[in-house]
Amino acid sequence: VDVFDTLEGHTFIGDDSAEWYPVPYQELNATQDKKADDGTRIMHMIEDPPDSYWPVYKGESFNIWTPRAGSVYAWADPDVLVDYMQDKREGSYRYAGSRSPFSDMSEEWVYDEETLPCFSPRIAFRDIANRTNSRTVIPSLIPPKTVMVHNSPTLIFPQGYQEDEAYLLGVLSSIPLDWYARRFVEVHVTFGIFNTLPLPRPGREDRLRQRVVELSGRLAAVDDRYADWADAVGVDYGPLDEDTKQEKIYELDAVVAHLYGLSREHVEVIFETFHDGWDYEERLERVLDYYADWADRLDLSHADREAERAAGTRDDD
Repeated sequence: VDVFDTLEGHTFIGDDSAEWYPVPYQELNATQDKKADDGTRIMHMIEDPPDSYWPVYKGESFNIWTPRAGSVYAWADPDVLVDYMQDKREGSYRYAGSRSPFSDMSEEWVYDEETLPCFSPRIAFRDIANRTNSRTVIPSLIPPKTVMVHNSPTLIFPQGYQEDEAYLLGVLSSIPLDWYARRFVEVHVTFGIFNTLPLPRPGREDRLRQRVVELSGRLAAVDDRYADWADAVGVDYGPLDEDTKQEKIYELDAVVAHLYGLSREHVEVIFETFHDGWDYEERLERVLDYYADWADRLDLSHADREAERAAGTRDDD
């Protein structure tokens, strides 16, 4: 309960009064968007597409820090797809009013085809999930020239920068955020649940926030398709060896835990109660190493080291 209260003490992801916030939306519906109104096929269910076709992803097509983890749903001719998605965006903006996911975007952005999200990396997450799965909130930074069906919503940002996108991706990919989500998710990460997940919002100059951006940005920018995005975030791009990747993931969990104001004991509770039967000891040990390192570096008040030593909850000295 104490862990839950600490996490819930933060503002929520969809707080549109904040300096920046994301809006989830569906790019394509697997049923309704197979064909345009004139009968032109949008999505092609083929095994050997032309080189020019773009992949259409479903949920299992990606995983955390892995933008291509499984099979694609379909393929699309970009000459047809781009016009269709632009018409769909303009129609939503013009006729759906406040119910449009683009209602907070500028008219200039909406009517400029080059701003279609599919031309840039952006965050997607799996809608279909379960609190008994190994992970529940499963986000990824999707590469450009890839589109998503409805069970994999993507995020647009009426306000904010790529650094904010990297920060959000890092928090979404962490164990502390996922632990909270598992209190609510049954079979779907709905927009309602997603928008009310807690999000620490320190200033952009906060050192912990900056470290999340660095870690998340480097983990997400896996190849040269992310070059421009990585440059905007201020990180390198390219593949990481497995050991380096895992160390960054461990550190990310620790830094996010500090941003939430979680104590060392809270982190232990989260790992111990996260998933029945999972083998967490090694990951927890490494996360706590990074947790202690950042607590020492910044002298963080919520990480009361003397009290934890007295209580026997700190043994890495």
